Amino acid sequence: MDELFRAAVDAHPDTIVMVDARKMSIVYANDGACRNLGYRRDELVGQPPDVLFADRDAARLALEYERLKLGPNPAPVYPAMLLRKDASVFPAEISRTLIRGPQGDYVLGIARDVTARVAARRALREEERRLALALESSGLAMFDWDVPSGRVRLGPRWNAILGGEPTETVTSIAELERLVHPDDLPGLRELLRRLLEGEIPAYRLEHRVRNRAGGWTWIESAAEVNERDASGRPLRVTGTNGDIGSRRRLAEMKDVFVAAVSHELRTPLAGIVASLELLREGSAGELPPDARRFVDMACANGERLTELINDVLNLERAQAGRLHLELEPIELAALLEEAASLDASYAERYQARLRVEAVAGLRAMADRKRLLQVVANFVANAAKFSPPGGEIRLAARAGGEGRVVLSVTDQGPGVPEEFKPRLFGRFEQAEHGKGGTGLGLAICKALVERMGGRVGYETAPGGGASFFAELPAPDG
Repeated sequence: MDELFRAAVDAHPDTIVMVDARKMSIVYANDGACRNLGYRRDELVGQPPDVLFADRDAARLALEYERLKLGPNPAPVYPAMLLRKDASVFPAEISRTLIRGPQGDYVLGIARDVTARVAARRALREEERRLALALESSGLAMFDWDVPSGRVRLGPRWNAILGGEPTETVTSIAELERLVHPDDLPGLRELLRRLLEGEIPAYRLEHRVRNRAGGWTWIESAAEVNERDASGRPLRVTGTNGDIGSRRRLAEMKDVFVAAVSHELRTPLAGIVASLELLREGSAGELPPDARRFVDMACANGERLTELINDVLNLERAQAGRLHLELEPIELAALLEEAASLDASYAERYQARLRVEAVAGLRAMADRKRLLQVVANFVANAAKFSPPGGEIRLAARAGGEGRVVLSVTDQGPGVPEEFKPRLFGRFEQAEHGKGGTGLGLAICKALVERMGGRVGYETAPGGGASFFAELPAPDG
């Protein structure tokens, strides 16, 4: 058994030595000590223990051994610098145990090389220093959210963004939500839900928070889940908040400019289109065929330009958060029936028909007028891609927990694979040759996200495209 025990100790990778506490000499060293220190065993046995240390001499070791004899070691594991035979030095963690025997007291020391750990800590500190400098120069406030407890730690910059002194803050996620502008809260909650449930790897969102002066400050929040448990539940979310007030003011100046230009264009354009309509209807007498053809082209282009101006204004308002929304429980079956009645004539222009399939009783928290606009844009898109005599299905169904899904599905060719990443972008259009501004789906995305939902696309069973809006259901 003694031989088995000695073999086990020798096989241990750590440095293990035994010292005669009275004679202050090494009486045993394992193979790990020989490997780690570069000595042969016979070179170590009989040597004073201070030959192993770069930061302790014989007097200090003798004092430490005397203290060890007097009672429990106050620091069972302590850091030290060990010295190899070749005079190189490495950091170690050492534990010591006093062994009392009939022949006197002995000290058993076990040293573990922590070079890799120390290097990792040094690299981490350096990385933290660089990150702190980067955050300071960027003006970003870092946050760390412990999801199970709801506690959020925010960097000093957060208080400064709100108009206070730059000090670290510890608060709750519920308190932070109370700072968010009511119009922006549904969209933020939806992104958080999708982030926590693993539907998206990260998010970035611009929204408003209440500052110390009682006004609203625009910030950009970015976050990702850094840790999940074995079952996939989120444990930790980290990210940054940044003051984007200056950027928003520039955007507002641009919006004012766009609105002013659009208004100045829209007023004379309405007069031009009205005059062309009168010409086409024969108010100035019967037009020759060539003249009528030119007037028809001018009318069509005038209508297209009017549509473009209106779409640009709608998109700018939605993305700038300047659209006032009246969120209320909306019965989806009734809304889709109303939408089908309003949009039927548009679908007929493309020889398509509308059919409603909605489960009774399904409700969504949404703005009625804006949701009708979303459905109208979805229908307009579906009609342009529908084959003659094709059917466009307006449907509503229950989604995940607390969600409902409204969809518009056509029987067209579907969305080309290469176009899918650009589907909801501005001024993006797949080839169909049937007009439009390329802003309809971008407007849908902006409106639905402002209502706390999300839009998406699926390939319909049997072909065709299905565009959907997923929205929160009313509580209870």
